[in-house]
Order: sequence, then structure tokens, then C-alpha cells
Amino acid sequence: MKLSSKARYGLKACLALAENYNENQPLALPVFAEKAGVTEAYMEQIVILLKKADIVESVRGAGGGYYLKKSPKDIKVGLVLRALEDGLEFIDCINTPCEGGEECKARRVWNKIYKSMNLVLDSLTLDDLLHDQKRYIYLDHSATTAVDEEVLSKMLPYFCEKAGNASSQHGMGRDAEVAVDRARKQVADAIGAKSNEIYFTSGGSESDNWALKGIAHAYKSKGKHLITSEFEHPAVLNTMKQLEVEGFEVSYLHTNPQGYVSADELESIIRPDTILVSVMYANNEIGTIQPIEELAKVAHAHGAFFHTDAVQAVGNVHIDVKAQGIDLLSMSAHKFYGPKGIGCLYIKSGVRPERLICGGEQERNQRAGTTNTPGVVGMGFAIEKAVNNMDENNAYIAALRDEFVKEVKERIPDIRYNGGEKRLAGNAHFTFRYIEGESILFTLDLAGICASSGSACSSGSLEASKTVLAIGVPAEEAHGSIRFTFGRENTMDDVKYTVDELEKTVKHLRSMSPLFAESTAKITMI
Repeated sequence: MKLSSKARYGLKACLALAENYNENQPLALPVFAEKAGVTEAYMEQIVILLKKADIVESVRGAGGGYYLKKSPKDIKVGLVLRALEDGLEFIDCINTPCEGGEECKARRVWNKIYKSMNLVLDSLTLDDLLHDQKRYIYLDHSATTAVDEEVLSKMLPYFCEKAGNASSQHGMGRDAEVAVDRARKQVADAIGAKSNEIYFTSGGSESDNWALKGIAHAYKSKGKHLITSEFEHPAVLNTMKQLEVEGFEVSYLHTNPQGYVSADELESIIRPDTILVSVMYANNEIGTIQPIEELAKVAHAHGAFFHTDAVQAVGNVHIDVKAQGIDLLSMSAHKFYGPKGIGCLYIKSGVRPERLICGGEQERNQRAGTTNTPGVVGMGFAIEKAVNNMDENNAYIAALRDEFVKEVKERIPDIRYNGGEKRLAGNAHFTFRYIEGESILFTLDLAGICASSGSACSSGSLEASKTVLAIGVPAEEAHGSIRFTFGRENTMDDVKYTVDELEKTVKHLRSMSPLFAESTAKITMI
């Protein structure tokens, strides 16, 4: 479908009127005709259609002209284009009887295209178009990722025309169940598991809670000792704290300055009454990838289960739960270009944690709640695509990250690059001495750069990051830490722009920092 010149120039005219909306004065037709790049006569034809659709109004006489009848925030782009383009009906049978009747399969396709097109157009207002000029560079992929367009297309049918409950016995319910089963296999295949070992949840936090509380409560007769590391995600650390209140004893593995835990230390603190070891696969702040297979071997040698929070790793690192000896694994779809609000817990066959959520018999009677079919479908396709393209994506993203790290190290003094070499491809974590990370983030945000000072789940905290403190960064420096995480849509141009802005930001903030002035004075005295 090709839009007519009336639609193209009419939208330009509406944008000109939108720019003039707060001026309290009508815009003369010659003015916005010129802005749109058409003759006054042609613009008059367009204005007639816009007035008919109740989008614009006119004022006659001296000082007269045209104005929008509503705020640009309330006028959808779809409304404008439908007024100028015969309802955007690109084929005759969209809203009129079809020669093929109701069973015409082609008509179903046209209707789906028509609905999808209008859904996009009606999601945008004139105000959105006016203010869509700001450049955004998204470098916070460890916080979340955008849903892949192909993944979204797989999900959409299960919101409407295939909206059956996967637990229902009728045809639509069975269709939904088939889709869920397919997604369960896609997730299982991605980590080397069996389909009946995958249990869908609402995300990583629920999966962590289920794994830790479920094992602790189910196996407490064997022992009440648990082990984790000191730099886990809050979903693990806070759950462990809750279990301590319940009477369980928790030991915490230390990390070395590069951000890795040691299997030797685990061997030294594990006990006969240890029932669970939980260590994250890849750290959510500094990106370090832990020696999972070694840790699991130690746990199993002493009869303990091994759980890993792999939320940051899945889709970014090759995982084989059988070969690596993982008993339970948590993941969340929104970290690998899938939808938010859906995740899963892998539970090895024979491992039986206590249920976390009681109610219906979903997830083989282990996790109650109506199945989130669109989310499950999206998760399945997202993880399959992420794993299939992992090596190619990682090579591209790592090249961006490495160039960024090299430029920052060369151009900005008094910094610390946190984390070791074995890390997630897109992760770069720096501490900038003498200044606050929040000030850096605020200034970068004004330049359209999205980064993070740590875990998105702890962004409201004023305390220094536990992860950064755990690797030995002094408390007075830890507050100046920033995480940059690259994704597949980033470019080398993004790297250049970000380094330029970051260099200016750090220099500006340090010029106002008494700590930096004090440090400079000491150097001068020496």
C-alpha cells in the first residue's frame, strides 16, 4: 500500500498546526501550506477533509486561519491518515461484503494487516511525532531488553483470536496448550533440559524465591544450612535473609577483586547439613561469569543441591544443565528480547521443592495461576532465536564493548574497570573516582544516553552497591560506579557519541568536586 500525497502532506500540515497549538492564534493557510511544501489550492482540498473529520477548525476574517480542535496529545496519527486516505482501507472487502463470503481466507489476512497497521498508527499522537527527535542510546540491556519484533508477531495472536485458556478442554484451549508445549520444548532445548523439567513463572524473582524456599522447606529434615555468595541479586539475598529469620543458617562465599567466587572456598565451608548452594551464573552488575560446573561438583560431592540464578546468562552464554550439574536454574524472558512478566524455573527430575504458589493445578500441579500463553509463546521464540544467533551476536556486541572500554581507559583518568576477563559480552562496568554515579547518570540522560548505577531492582537505594563493595572498591569510590551494557541494536556511532559525552560529563562534574580538587592539590604538593 502506498499513501497518497494528500495523506503525506496532510500529516505535515497537522504537524505544523500542532507546533502552533500553544500560540493562541490561528495559523494562516499560506503559512502551513508552505511548511508542508504544497500549493494553497491543494492545501484547501486537504483542509476540507480534516475539517470533516473534526480535526481542524477555521477562523474567518483578518487574523483568521486554522487551528487544531484538540491538543496534539489527543490527536492520533491514525485518525489523521484515515481522514485523508479513505479510512486506510487498502482493499475493498475490509468493511464491505466479500465475494468469497465469510470463509474467504484472503480476507482474514487483509483484516489482520488492517488491524495491525491501525494499532501502530493509533499508538502515536501528533505530539509524539513532534517530540521524537531526541536521540536515545540504550546501554542498559542488563536491566531489560526490547521485545524482538519477530517475537512480538508470534505473541499477538494469543491476545485476541487465539485467546483460549491453555487449561480449557475446548478447541481454543487445546490450541493454546499446544503453543505452550511448543514453547516449553524451546526453552528446554536451549539449556539442555527435558520439557517436563521446565516450569513457567512470572519471572526471575519468583523463580529464585521458589528454588530457595522450596528446597529449604522440603529438605529441612536433612539440614538447615544454605550457602550463597555475597554479591547475588536481591531476589536471592533477601530470600536468604527471610530464611534466616525462619531458623535456617546461611553462609556467604566471598568474591575476589575480579568478581569470581572460589570452588575451594565452597569446599571449606560446606557441611554435612548443607542442603542447597545457590550462586548466580553471571553477575548482574559487573558481568562476571562464575565457575558453575566446579561449584556444582563440590555441592553434589557433599549431597547438596545446586541452584543458579541465570537471569543474566540465558541467551548470552551457552548453558547445558546436565553437563554442568545444575539442579535448579532461574531465568527471565525480558533479558533476551522476550516479554516482561514471564520466566521459568528449571527443576531437575527427581528434585522436589515445595510449592511456592498454591491454587489450581497448572504447571503439572506445581505452580498455580492461569497460564500466560502470550508470554510463554514469546519466551519460547525469544530464547530459541537468542541461542541460535548467540555466537554472532556476542562477537558483534563484544566488539562494541571492547572499543568503548579502550576509549574510556585512554580518555578518562582516575577510573577503575571492574570485573575480570570472563564476563558477559556486552558488560562494561566502571568506577569514576571523586564523583557520584547518580550525577553521571543524570547528565548522560540529558544527552539521551541510558545507563545504570547498578541493579535495576535496587535503583531506589542510596547505599553503595553491595557487588562493588564485595570486590574491594572503597565505599567512598563505590558511589561513582556506572554499568554500561550493550545490545545487538547498538552501533560504533553509539560508542563514539557515548564516550564523547561521558568524557565531558566526568570532566564537568570533577570540576565541581571538592574531593577531586583535594586530590589534585595533593599531587601538586608532591
